[in-house]
Amino acid sequence: MNGLFFVLIIVFSLLARIKVSHIPLGGIHYLGLSFLGLLIILLHPLRVKNLWFKRRSLLISLVIFYLWMWVSAWFSDFSTTALKYGFKYSVYPLIFLVFLVITFENQDALLNRLAFGILIIIAMIGILESIFPHSEVLNLIRYPDSYPRISSIMQGPNQFGVLMSIGAMLALSLYKNRSITKLELCISLSLFILLTAQSASRNAWFVFTIGILLLWLMRIIHFRGSLVLASCLAICILSLPVSYQRLNLKLFPVSPINQEIVSPQPKKVGTQAPSSYKARLVLWQAAIDEFSKKPITGIGIGTFAEHVGIRFTGRTGFHVHNIFLQVLVELGIPGCLLFMLFLGSLMKHINLDDASIVITISLVLLSQMVDCFINDYGFTAIALYFVAAAANSSGKRHQRLFSWLQE
Repeated sequence: MNGLFFVLIIVFSLLARIKVSHIPLGGIHYLGLSFLGLLIILLHPLRVKNLWFKRRSLLISLVIFYLWMWVSAWFSDFSTTALKYGFKYSVYPLIFLVFLVITFENQDALLNRLAFGILIIIAMIGILESIFPHSEVLNLIRYPDSYPRISSIMQGPNQFGVLMSIGAMLALSLYKNRSITKLELCISLSLFILLTAQSASRNAWFVFTIGILLLWLMRIIHFRGSLVLASCLAICILSLPVSYQRLNLKLFPVSPINQEIVSPQPKKVGTQAPSSYKARLVLWQAAIDEFSKKPITGIGIGTFAEHVGIRFTGRTGFHVHNIFLQVLVELGIPGCLLFMLFLGSLMKHINLDDASIVITISLVLLSQMVDCFINDYGFTAIALYFVAAAANSSGKRHQRLFSWLQE
C-alpha cells in the first residue's frame, strides 16, 4: 500500500499541469492530494503517534514555520496574494507529513525503486517530446513558450534537467546497493545524461557535476568512472545545438537546420536574459532591497514573483532564485531562522552511511541555491519524498563515511 500511495501522490502532483481547451484543471491536484493525504494519515494512526514521539523536534519546527507563514501573510502589503499562496502551498506540509508516515520504519528498497521508475517515465516523456515536439497531447500540459521541448511534464526545462541529474546519481547509488540490475543502470544512465544535457540547464549540469564528486567521495564510483561520466555529459552538451548554444561558445558553427531548433530570442530582465547569472544578481539585489523594507514579517509568501520580479522580467513567475533569500525576503528574519531550525532538525536524523539518502538530499538542496522550484508541484513532491526519506533514515551519525580522506 505504501508504494501505491507514493505513486498516487506523485501522479496527483503532476495533474497541476493539465489544461483542456485553455481551461486549467490544476485545481484537481489540490483536492486529490488533500483527500489522499488525510486518508493515509487516518489509516496509520499508530505510525503517526510513533512518528510524533521520535520526530517531535522536526514536526514542531515545521508547524511553527507554517504558522509564521500565515502571520507574515496577514501583515503583508500584498495580503491577498500572500493568503492565496498560503493556501496553495499548504499542500506541501501535508505531502511532507504523508511521506514521513509512509517512510517511517519502512526503509526498504521499494520506494526508492518506485522513485527511480517515476524518473525513468518522466525521462521517456522527455524523449517522446523531443521526437514529437508539436504533439497535441503534450500541448495539454506545456507552457506556450516552453523551450527546449522536452519538459512538458514539468514546469520548465530547468526543473526537468535537475531531476534527470538527480536520477543519474540515484541510479548509481541503487546499483551499488544491488537494487537495480546492470542493464537498468546502463539504460537509465544513458537517458538521464542525454536529457540532462538537452535540458540546456546550467543548474542541472552543476548538480550533475557535484553529484559525481559526491559519488566519488562516498566510494560509489572510482575516479576513472567519474571522469567517464563527466566526459559523457560534456560530449552530449557539445553535440546538441540547444545545450551548445547555452555555453555561448563559437568553436563550431551552428548549421541552418540546427539553428531552427535553437532557442528563440530570450526574454529580457532589464538588459539581461532571465537565465543569465547577471539576471540572478538583479533579482537578488531586488530581494535584498525589499527585505530592508520589511525585515521582520517579510513581504509575504508568493508575493515576490507576483509583485517584485515582474518589474524586472515583464511577467510574473520569477522567484528570487535562491531558497534562503526567498524565505528571508518573503517571511523575514524569523521565517528564515525557523527554516534553518527545520533544516537543523532534519540533519539530526540523516543516516550519513546511506549514499542514496545523502546524495539526493544534498542535490535537492544544492539545486535551490541558484533557483526556486516551489511552483512546480511535480518537482517539489519528488523532492519532499527525498527529504522525508532522509528524515526517517536514521538518528545516528556515522564516522566512517568520509574517514578514508584522513587515511
